[in-house]
Amino acid sequence: MATTVRPFAVGLGGTTKARSSPEKALKHALALAEAQGADTDLFDGSSIHLPMYGSESSERSPDVRRLITALRRADDVIIATPCYHGSVSGLLTNALDYVEDMAQDPHPHFDGRAVALIVCGSGWQTTAITLSALRSIAHALRGWPTPMGGGHQYYEQDLRRAGRGDRGDRGAAIRNFGEPVGGLRAPALRTGRRNSMSGRMAGC
Repeated sequence: MATTVRPFAVGLGGTTKARSSPEKALKHALALAEAQGADTDLFDGSSIHLPMYGSESSERSPDVRRLITALRRADDVIIATPCYHGSVSGLLTNALDYVEDMAQDPHPHFDGRAVALIVCGSGWQTTAITLSALRSIAHALRGWPTPMGGGHQYYEQDLRRAGRGDRGDRGAAIRNFGEPVGGLRAPALRTGRRNSMSGRMAGC
């Protein structure tokens, strides 16, 4: 009897502030991935508050080693960032710099992995610009960004509603974050094999 392989998705992102919008969006996206049959691991803002990346030394902290071990195992990656001056946060950029430790792997960087992208900002212009920048980063790391990215626009009143437990924006979040996570399902969550997306794209 064939053994079903459960795919593994890593969520990466957030800010130094606990329960930030990107962190909440990332947790919601991982929950959707789990509902599709994936095992998941979360690296939120506190988990990626890492020493500044440096290529001159191979010495790595335990948190960095845990991150790279998870990414090496991952079939899929979900990345969430706030919009900082029209681009991704320095916290996330530094964490992604450590992916260079995977440069000599059989599947270097994010090769063969689907990458879902989520951006949280206070206006659609900065959200769209940051999403474009994040897609370029995923491409540079040899990943396959899902066709649809997720954007969430937040304002102070949204944060106040969230603090009162208001569920008014939950439907929008489900729509926004369900689309990029749904893009993971076809190439990898259905098969649990990292090379499935590369094979499909090569045949297009």
